[in-house]
Parts: sequence; C-alpha cells; structure tokens
Amino acid sequence: MAEVEGSFFDLLLRSRHEKLKLGVRVARCMSSLQQNAKGLSLVVMRRHLQCARCIAMRGANEKPATKVTAFFSYAFRRWQLHACECYSGTRMNKAFTKETDADDEDEFPAPRLSASGNNYITPEGYERLRLELLDLIDKERPKVVDIVHWAASNGDRSENGDYLYGKKRLREIDRRIRFLTQRLEIAEITDPGIHYGNDQVFFGATVTYADDQGHERTVTILGVDEAISAMGQISWISPVAHALLKARKGDEVTLVTPQGTQLLEVLKVDYPKAGRAVGKG
Repeated sequence: MAEVEGSFFDLLLRSRHEKLKLGVRVARCMSSLQQNAKGLSLVVMRRHLQCARCIAMRGANEKPATKVTAFFSYAFRRWQLHACECYSGTRMNKAFTKETDADDEDEFPAPRLSASGNNYITPEGYERLRLELLDLIDKERPKVVDIVHWAASNGDRSENGDYLYGKKRLREIDRRIRFLTQRLEIAEITDPGIHYGNDQVFFGATVTYADDQGHERTVTILGVDEAISAMGQISWISPVAHALLKARKGDEVTLVTPQGTQLLEVLKVDYPKAGRAVGKG
C-alpha cells in the first residue's frame, strides 16, 4: 500500500512542465488506488483527493497544463465517487447504471468546429466554461445523484417522478461534462487584447458594419462555444465572420448567403485592452 501511495504523490508533486505527460500515468495510478480502495483509511483517502484537487485547480492558471486541467478535475472526481463506493463496501446502485444506448445520445448536437479543428476561445470564455465544468462536477451532479439514490429507495420506479426526472437530469449533466471536458482539452486560448488599437478584423474584434441597404449592425467575433447570439456575438466560423475577418475599417466585403450575395462595409473595429473582458473596451 505504501508503494501505491508513494507513486500517487510522486505524480502529483512533479513540476508543472511534466503535467501534460501525466495522462497515462495518472490513469494507471487511479486504477491501482481503485483496486486498493478498501485498504485505505478515510483520512488517507481524503488526503489523496485533496492533493489531487489542489493540483487540478492550480494547473488552471499554469501553462502548459491549462488544457488538461479539466481532464484532471473530471477524472479525479470520478475516482472519488468510485473510491467512496469501495470504501463503504457497496456496489453501484442500478439507479446509476446505463439503461440504453439511447440514453447517452445528445438531444442537441454540439456546435461544430472549423474544418481545421481549431477551437479558438477568449480567456474569459475559457474561464466561464471551466467554472461551469467544476460546478457541475462538484455541486450539481452530487446533488442529483443524492436525489436519484433517495428516489430509487422508495420502491416502484416506473411511476416515480423524482427518480425518472433525476435520471434524465443526470444524463444531461454527464453529457455536458463530457462536452466541456473535450472542448476545454482542445481549446486554443486567444487574447483579443493583443490587437488593441488595430483597425483590422481578427478573432475577438467588435465590428460595426453596414449592409448594402444601409442597415448597421455591431457584432463581436468569438469562439464557437462562447458566442451568444442574443448578445450580438457570432462564432468566428460563421459566414458573417468569414466575410469580415482580415478586413479593415472602410473596406467592403462580400457576404455569401443562400439568398444571394451582399456587400458589407466595415465602419468600426474595436478590441478590448489587454487583460480586460471582451466587449468592455
């Protein structure tokens, strides 16, 4: 057991520059700990989990570990749930097992990425998604698991509204966790502030343009996973963004739509100052 503990802490205490190479080793170590979970005291188990959590959280602000932070956080949370089951000597309740393949199918497909696979995102957008992931893992999912566990103990599940809704909500949360984990792993953080004062349109620009009928519109070009259309934000792979990118103030560009082509005139280009949130100037 001492050997297992030592190998685990050796992994956690490595320099941040080694964290990108830890995926396979962490998986092996987690597997060893799962097999020996019954032999751990509760104090030792908590120490493992706290150290793992600290490394994952600290890695969020360190490069090159940024892109794997979400993976570590999710993986250790899954190990925590498994270890607690082993420690209590109980097997996973059937209420938490997969029922059908259809359960894991996404009701709403994820936003597509560019053909190149690049997933650009602003620092603010990345942090927002990271915090959402941690909230789902640490707060929302455990709360729903407790509800499902309680509902499953109340007998007949076929007409148990709490159980049925809880299972549905649990699948939604797990889909979102998988989605966020995958997207954060491949995210390419790009700070629009590096272009502050520039009049050429790049990722992160807030652009005011006029169409060929004189209607003006202001949009901010952001990442696929962070753009909110209701706030005047468009993804950088959208047709409008494609037309505007690399244009300068005063340029006219052609927007191709199913209805035909339009001429757009770039009237204004703004970027946030370095270190400030997009859209706040």
